[in-house]
Amino acid sequence: MNAPTLPELARQAMVGSTFAGAVKDAETAAKRQIAEQAAAAGMKTLSLTVTGDDGTEYGLVVLNKGRAGGNVAEVTDPEALLAWVKANMPERVKVVESVDPAWLERVLAYAKANGTTGCADTEGAVLPGVTVTEKPAGAPTVSVRPTPAARERAAAVLAGTDLLALPAAPAVELVDQGDAEAA
Repeated sequence: MNAPTLPELARQAMVGSTFAGAVKDAETAAKRQIAEQAAAAGMKTLSLTVTGDDGTEYGLVVLNKGRAGGNVAEVTDPEALLAWVKANMPERVKVVESVDPAWLERVLAYAKANGTTGCADTEGAVLPGVTVTEKPAGAPTVSVRPTPAARERAAAVLAGTDLLALPAAPAVELVDQGDAEAA
């Protein structure tokens, strides 16, 4: 048997890529529908064992809950925050004119937890330069974990088809792109 020619290999690569894209689209759509149906049923996580008609276990499809949403506290105007801290809590100002990192970490943790830019030791004052925004919750993810048996079955199905053996195509002109740096 002769080795495939470059045009034959190019055709196989094109067909493989085209089918892979279609399969990926089908996988993406199925995963989205799993997440939607699980959400409609009130399920945040889900694990489904996939079996063939003969009982062969092909793997798991798992729905993982998305990352939690919540508040995000960050300093958005360091100069404004520094001016306020200098005027109201000068002991928290470092000589290099920055807010005490340990205190700021506590302020941001408090702000994140409580959705406010103040903290206990600011007596509820709104701190300029600190913003609290809500981080949207992450979307649930669906993963597919095929078993070796599933991979073997898929390879056997593909091998038993002529998907990659397209009918003869017109001649393909090979164009050597050469060295990109030489251009």
